[in-house]
This record gives sequence, structure tokens and C-alpha cells, in this order.
Amino acid sequence: MINYYVDTDVSPGGDGSSGSPYASLSEGIVARAGVLTDAITFNCSGSAVDSSGVHVTGYTVTTSYYITIKTLSTDRHDGTVSGTGCYHRKMNSDVDDLRVGEKYTVIDGIKFEGYSGIAYESCIVMDSGVGIESVVKNNLIHNWGITSSSWNNAIDLGTGNGSFRDGECFNNIVIAASTVSNRTRGGINAYGQDYDDYLIANNTVIGFDSTGAYGIGAGGDASHHKGKVWNNLSYDNTTDFYIDNLADTDGSGNNFSKDDTAPGSNSIHGTTDSKTPDFVSTTAGSEDLHLQSTSDAIDVGYTRSEFSVDIDGDTRGSSWDIGADEYITSGGSKVPVFWHHFNQLRRG
Repeated sequence: MINYYVDTDVSPGGDGSSGSPYASLSEGIVARAGVLTDAITFNCSGSAVDSSGVHVTGYTVTTSYYITIKTLSTDRHDGTVSGTGCYHRKMNSDVDDLRVGEKYTVIDGIKFEGYSGIAYESCIVMDSGVGIESVVKNNLIHNWGITSSSWNNAIDLGTGNGSFRDGECFNNIVIAASTVSNRTRGGINAYGQDYDDYLIANNTVIGFDSTGAYGIGAGGDASHHKGKVWNNLSYDNTTDFYIDNLADTDGSGNNFSKDDTAPGSNSIHGTTDSKTPDFVSTTAGSEDLHLQSTSDAIDVGYTRSEFSVDIDGDTRGSSWDIGADEYITSGGSKVPVFWHHFNQLRRG
């Protein structure tokens, strides 16, 4: 594993070493493009906003030589909108924030903020047909959809064959802007074809409440599409889950919606079932979607094998909660968020 460093508080022109970091993620991604001879990690830090759009492209990757984009543990978000002192991305022009054009790419633990000038752009997006075995995890996206005209899915896992085949999207929090323009888009979306066997699990999405909007969307080819949707908490959206032609041999379940759209067995329909997630705060600008002790999302999730921690690095234990946060009592144990073995590093 080769480590490169990004620090938004320095001037451009560094070589990516810890003593001479790149000034933006974009600078580093462009500088290191080429044929990989080892796995590489871009470790992001800095208090200044990183406002340069990124397109991960120009690399030759394999399952052993892959790309990870993450924050340093000292500069990682705390899962809250008002938290400070973390690496923070926000565009200032009409571009996708972080566009993935290579297979086997990991995006981990980054805080993103929406920009009002976007038009048909996403926060994290997979190029069509290339997001194979990529992982999107532990990210915090807020103020998304704040625009007078149009916006795209905050996390767009692609359309078409292979866009997110065998990919995993888990432990992400996506929060809409307080006022969202009318648009048939949502917080997280995957729409694939031909055996795109992806996993969407333990994400929390709220507030996409304009006409046509939804929280989590998944679907595709009815004959072959095999996406799995488990343990997601999509709440207070116009439509919490938009599921279309989801043919899945593994099934989906243990999801939580306010309306009656949460798919699969053992799912909770909040209004019908008189259940509530009881977040710490949904106040605009200071949202904190950690669970309170009264939450009906606690201990009702399905234990997955692909990962074992929540967005904060807290161990999920034997009885999982629904959503990105695992409620931990005082004195609860924590485990490291970053692992060394390839599969553990990619999945968490």
C-alpha cells in the first residue's frame, strides 16, 4: 500500500508525501494517474474547503492494485452537520463533486456539502459500466438539492450494465437541503442490468420531500438484477424507498421508512406501525442523525457479513440497528475503522 497525502491548508505543488502534501484531492488524483503497481490511498485532511471537482480516471487497476480515498482519522467527520475540524468538500461550480471512473475504488469517511449552483450533477457518482466492486462507505452528505432548477442523486451508483456490479454502499448519511426543488431524484440510487449484484445497507437518508423525490432508489432489469437492500433508514422523504424490478436471490429486508415503501421482510413502516427513529436532531443546519435510546431502529436490523462497524467505527455486535448509526451506551466498545487486509479495508 502506497500512501499519498492531501492537505487543503497548503499551497499546490507538493509531491503527495506526508511532508509535502497535495493541496487538493483533484491535484493528487491527476498527478498519480497511470498503471498501478500497488494499492494506493489518498489520505485527506485540512480545514479549508476542498472545492475542486474530482474525476478518478486514467488509472489501470486490479483487485490488488486499487484506489482508496479517505480522511485521516484526525480529520474525519463525527457524523453531524455542525461538527468542525474535518476534511470537507463543497463545489463552487457546476460539476460532479467526486466522479468514479475506475473499478475497485473505495470512498470512505468524507464530509460533503451541497452547492446551490449544481445542474444535473451528483455528489458521488459512478461512470456507467465501470464501478465494479467499488465501495462507498461512512460518508456524510448534507444540504443536498439546494438549487432553484435541478439536481441529481446525491449518491448515484450508475445506470447500465456493470455500473456498480458487486459494489457496496453502506453506513452513509444523506441529508437533503431544508428546501428542495421538485425533481425525480433522491439520496441514493442504483439502477443496473445483467447480474449487477450490489449491496445497499445501513444507510440513513432524510428530507427529500419535494414533488417526485425519494430517499433510496434501487432497480433495473427484472430478469437479472440482483441488488440487495438491507437495514436502511429512509425517512421523511416524498417516497422513502423507490424499488423497481428488484430481482434478488438474497432478498431484502429490515428496512425502515415513514411511509409503507420499506422493502422486504421484517421492515418497519413508521406511520402504519407507530414507530419512529428518534434522531438526536433534525434541525436544519445542525442535523445529528445518531439514534437516541428511544429509537425503534435499535436492535431490529439484520446482521450482515460484509462489514461489522457503523459510520463512527462503533462495533455493531450481535444485534444490529437499522441505519448508519449503531446506538452505543455509555462505555460501549469501539473498533478501528481502517483495516489492513484488502477485503476488510474495502468493506470495513
